[in-house]
Amino acid sequence: MNCSDPALPFIARHLRSRLISSPAIRRSARWVGARLKSILIPAVLPAVLVASPASAAERIYFSYGIIERSISIDSLETYARQGTIEADLEAYTRYASPEQLEQLRTLLQAEAELSPVAIAQFLYTDQGEILLRRLGEIIQTEARESGFYALRAALILAADDPGGLTPLNVLKKFPVAGIRIDLNRTLAVVSSLEQLINQTAEAVNAIEQQSELEAASDPIIDLLSPPDPRRLGRFTWQRQTITLNDTSRDRTFVRRCLFFPFVGD
Repeated sequence: MNCSDPALPFIARHLRSRLISSPAIRRSARWVGARLKSILIPAVLPAVLVASPASAAERIYFSYGIIERSISIDSLETYARQGTIEADLEAYTRYASPEQLEQLRTLLQAEAELSPVAIAQFLYTDQGEILLRRLGEIIQTEARESGFYALRAALILAADDPGGLTPLNVLKKFPVAGIRIDLNRTLAVVSSLEQLINQTAEAVNAIEQQSELEAASDPIIDLLSPPDPRRLGRFTWQRQTITLNDTSRDRTFVRRCLFFPFVGD
C-alpha cells in the first residue's frame, strides 16, 4: 500500500466522523475496529500527518484519438437534478434521443447501497486493486496519469456522502481538478471490465453480509450500565515462571510476572 495515496487523508477524515456517528457502526465497533486497523491505519496515519487537501473535479475530458472534448461536472449535476441542459452539454445532447437523455439522467443518480467501510475493505484487497488498476487505465487524471488512487478516494467518499454512491457523486468526489476518459481504451477492454465489475459487486455484497452477521452476533454493551469490576467474569488468568537463556552471553534470566489470560469454563 502506497503511503503517498492522495485518497488517504479524505478517507481518514470522513470515515472517522461516520464511524463515530453511525448507530450501525457503533453496534459492530469491535468488528470494524479490527478490520480497519489491518486495512487502513498503516497507510492512513502517515498521510494524514503530511498531506494537504486536494481539489474536487471540475471537468471531464473525453478523448478519442486526436479528438478531445470536455463537459463541466456542474453541467452534469444540473441536468441530473433539474433536467436543465446547459450550453456545454447541449452540444452533445443534440445527438441523443429524449429516451437516451432520460436514461443518462437516471444513470447519473443511480445509487448503490454500500457502506464506506465495505467499499474501503474491498478496494484495499488484491481483487479491488486489480479493478482499480484496470479502471485507472481508462479514467485518468488531468495530467494523464492513472486514476487508481483518485478513483479509490472518490468511491469511498461517495459511499460516505449523504448523497450516496452514485456515478454523479463519484465524479464530484474525484480529488483532482480534471478527469480524462480514454474512449479508445474503453472500447478495447469493455467486455473484460464488465466481468470484473460484476465480480466486484458480488465480492462487496459478500463483505457487507458477513459484516452484518458478525455485528449481529456481537453482544451490545450498555455503556450506561457497565458491569461491576468487582465481579468475576468469564476470563481468568494464571502466572508462570519462565527461564530465558542467552547462550551468546552465557547468562540466564528468570521472569515470574507473566500472566496468561484464558476463557474459563
